[in-house]
Amino acid sequence: MTQHLSWPDRLRWAEDHGLKNLQEKFTTADNMSKEAQTTLTYVLAGMAGTFAYILPGLERQLDVLLSGAISLCLYFVFLGLYLARKAFFISDYPSPYQEAENLLERPDLSLDEIRHGEILNMTERLQESKDWIERKAKAINRVRLALILSPFAFICGCALFKLLR
Repeated sequence: MTQHLSWPDRLRWAEDHGLKNLQEKFTTADNMSKEAQTTLTYVLAGMAGTFAYILPGLERQLDVLLSGAISLCLYFVFLGLYLARKAFFISDYPSPYQEAENLLERPDLSLDEIRHGEILNMTERLQESKDWIERKAKAINRVRLALILSPFAFICGCALFKLLR
């Protein structure tokens, strides 16, 4: 295969842009972690507030409001567990660079061929980063939407109490 004279420059250009893109993905991933922490703070605040209402109420007979508060607290617990599982549990995140020993495995390849292969690998890592970020963002957005809908958990708890009574 005949390569254009600018091939090494194009490889360098592609490497630079690929690394910049990977660095942006790392920044976005860090921002996702901060967003998840903020969202978890809201969930924990709701959980603490409802639990503070429930605790003194356990000394009296179960009523409609207490039943609604218990269901709302359980709803917040579920949201917290879901968010922790989807956004906080440690999972693999692609490295921006190839392992050095992997770059030396094929002494029969020229430096330009290795660089070309590394750019193709970088493209895979960029896609893995994008997928990782999307999974976290979806989980955070689901929990945020569920927080907005949390009054329905309270209403369902109240209605359930009325039905079972």
